[in-house]
Amino acid sequence: MAEKAMKEYISNLTDDETRQIIIDRLHGRISRFPRYFWNNPKGKIYAKLAIKYYLEEYLNWSIDDIPKKVKQKTFLDAKLQASIIQLFNNSYIEALEFTYPETFKESQFKFLLRKKRGKAIAMKRKILSDNLTNDQIQNLVQDILDEKNIGYPFGFWNRKNAKARLHFIIKFYFEEYLQVKMEEIKNQDFSELIKKLKIKKPLRLHFDSLFTILKELYPNELTLIDYLKTNNSLSLQEINSLKPKDIKDITLAKLSGKISGFPKNFWVCDKAKDYFKIVILYIMESLKIRPVQIPILLASEYGIATASGNPLKIFFEGTRYLFEGNRFDALEFLFPDMFSKVQFPMWFKTTKRTSPAYEVTSKLTKTEVKQLLIKKIKGEKKRLPNGFWCDKERGKIALRYLVDEYLKIDVKDAPRKVNVALLEKYELFRLVVVLFDSSLYKALDYAYPNKFKPWQLSKARNYWVGEEGKKNSIAAIKDMIKELSIPIDEL
Repeated sequence: MAEKAMKEYISNLTDDETRQIIIDRLHGRISRFPRYFWNNPKGKIYAKLAIKYYLEEYLNWSIDDIPKKVKQKTFLDAKLQASIIQLFNNSYIEALEFTYPETFKESQFKFLLRKKRGKAIAMKRKILSDNLTNDQIQNLVQDILDEKNIGYPFGFWNRKNAKARLHFIIKFYFEEYLQVKMEEIKNQDFSELIKKLKIKKPLRLHFDSLFTILKELYPNELTLIDYLKTNNSLSLQEINSLKPKDIKDITLAKLSGKISGFPKNFWVCDKAKDYFKIVILYIMESLKIRPVQIPILLASEYGIATASGNPLKIFFEGTRYLFEGNRFDALEFLFPDMFSKVQFPMWFKTTKRTSPAYEVTSKLTKTEVKQLLIKKIKGEKKRLPNGFWCDKERGKIALRYLVDEYLKIDVKDAPRKVNVALLEKYELFRLVVVLFDSSLYKALDYAYPNKFKPWQLSKARNYWVGEEGKKNSIAAIKDMIKELSIPIDEL
């Protein structure tokens, strides 16, 4: 039925037809009210019929019962909240006044009285919280630390006084409760401090992190490295605002062992690639490494470069996050057009094995390949022959047999159910590493072309982070809307 015709049909329902639709909806015979049921010239009339039927016949209430028993949940249970929101300015009282003109007074409704009393009590508590003296706040914090009180009163962290109170509480904790000096403050476990003082929520609402407050309280005494020693975490906003000197200080602290690693979110922030460049160039400058030495240091001595404790390991760490493990792309970003792939033989194996075993394996037919895979998956064969994963078609055969025939997984569920753990269970993850650059998505996309999106996989690491993550989020939402066939005007 065309949209215009549908709207006209709904607008001209008789009372009996309207009543039947309401009965069917309340008794669960239809999943929702028809489109345009509330959004038409007779919408309020339909709402009146629905409210009267629900209260008087379905619930069997008398007129006198209505103000005593009705509450917000009554309309939610009746699936009438949409009509109240659209037609009566989200006011249940306005809806009841339209349904029963001049029948009730606002003071008769018990749920309104309870709501007003609740608001009055909350307001009194808020006023009391706003007017607490420093001595009272100090006693309150003391009780929280001594576990005599479970938390702060209602309204304690309102926008007006939250920052000042956080400053006061943290200063009191260090200087009066612990009575420690700055050198000892630097060695505090700041994450434990947040738990003890129960300030996680106000901290998140009013500051980027605890470091922001500590900088304000002790501007020239606590450095970024002092903070990161015991609490290796900063907010994304703080990481995005780091200066080149901060990046160099963090790198030096990591290399010297003062901090355990780069702060959380360091490799996934909006400026991660710029930071990567600063880090690597700083390491090269510190170790007096010239660009021409890079092929020798990174390729020929690959095992040494990736060893723990070696400064060059940071290159591989950043590459894994920012370039999906493609080391040559990372080098191109750092030194455009300076190197060629032939300088890195360890990264690009161009020679093919020519042993008799490889010669035989490469000539297997598709039927023979599948038979070997069936025996491997069923546990009848311990290992596949050397050089088995020599082309992507074999990866496709393996995945299709495992998913479609052996496990009988519905194709729609494949991105959620086929993961690294599953492939490792059947010793098939090597096909992903060898044939698809360790990308499970590429493997699934090859086996089932254009069936899935990257975000459908059970683990899409770093896929939603940073500027690229925002684009991916938009693409995912658009794809979901298209898949569900939701009209834009209904969003």
